[in-house]
Amino acid sequence: MKIKNYITSLFFVLFLLVVFAGTLLTINVEKYSYKEAKDMPTMPEFSLRRFAKKEFINEFDRFIDCNYFLREMFLETACFIDKKVLLKNSVNEVFIIDNQLVSPVYEQNVQGLKDKAAVLNQLNKEKDGTELYFFLLPKKAELYVEEMNKKGANDYSIQDKQIFLDALDADVNIYNLVEYYRELSKTETLYFRTDHHNNHIGAYYSYVYMIDTIRKDFPSVGAPLSLEDFTITKVADDFCGSRGRLMGRLNVGERDDFYKITSPVLESEIAIEYEGEIYTTPFFSNKMTTTPDQNFYYNWYAHYMGANIDIVKVTNNAALTDLNLLVFKDSFMLPINIYLIQHFKTTTIIDLRHYEEEDLREIIQRSDIVIFGYSELDSFNTYKFY
Repeated sequence: MKIKNYITSLFFVLFLLVVFAGTLLTINVEKYSYKEAKDMPTMPEFSLRRFAKKEFINEFDRFIDCNYFLREMFLETACFIDKKVLLKNSVNEVFIIDNQLVSPVYEQNVQGLKDKAAVLNQLNKEKDGTELYFFLLPKKAELYVEEMNKKGANDYSIQDKQIFLDALDADVNIYNLVEYYRELSKTETLYFRTDHHNNHIGAYYSYVYMIDTIRKDFPSVGAPLSLEDFTITKVADDFCGSRGRLMGRLNVGERDDFYKITSPVLESEIAIEYEGEIYTTPFFSNKMTTTPDQNFYYNWYAHYMGANIDIVKVTNNAALTDLNLLVFKDSFMLPINIYLIQHFKTTTIIDLRHYEEEDLREIIQRSDIVIFGYSELDSFNTYKFY
């Protein structure tokens, strides 16, 4: 018995040594994981002061947690056991509903939601010749409330948005697209199966809603373009989105097709200004890569800009109107931009999570129309306005 225990202990120690040695030899130095769609912690800086305050230890713990040897294999195996062996109705809080991978939304701080509404109320009072529109873009879970409840998932997206809506002044232009989406979803697939973002169809219909709303006040914006006006090219059939990765990418089943959307406006008419450089092609094309891992996992919903970035300005010399559009956004607006820019002379797109420069209220005052497009209200960083 003792010999058996010694052998077991020896194998366990050897296993730990292999994992430790493998971790040291295969540490991932990339700052971003395309496979998990998240920023990766880097090796923390060591100093006696940081060590004494446990700053180094805490950061090193997070670093190792994301870089240990065979981590991806262990995560995928755990997901496989949850789904195939234990037959759980969810894996990492991802449920399969109507062949869609859906996650519940966590409850947000009530006072925080009211504070965000208060800032929007104030911005609406301060507007001077600028029209503000706030569009609440539905999360996938909002289309499956009853099904989520039956599976025991507590989703707070509708509840939280209602708190935000109730705190707004009556004259704020606020539009909740959830009922519009529910009706469309009877005949259209609006989201990637494996991701929580819209596919190009859902993005198109959001654009139609926005333009139809805005042109009631600004007729010169024109009617929404038809989807047939754009060149739509299938470029992949193996996209594995955020929810597929949470489930363990080998166990998601059917993956997503991806279609590249090309503007009907000639590239020579488009100028994209970013970090002092001028581009004439969509950022999406520039950021695509032939590296298999990045091609497979890249957030392809981020059409036109390719990623969430602080600020970009698009000039369309072929636009029907000289109006200037300002967009405050979260990631759900990314695939919508390719459609919106067709209507405006200039479109300035700002992600408040990354923007730290000019006074935002001054930018608003220089704009004719402002769109706030958010699905994630926690991304609406209102403190940056004051």
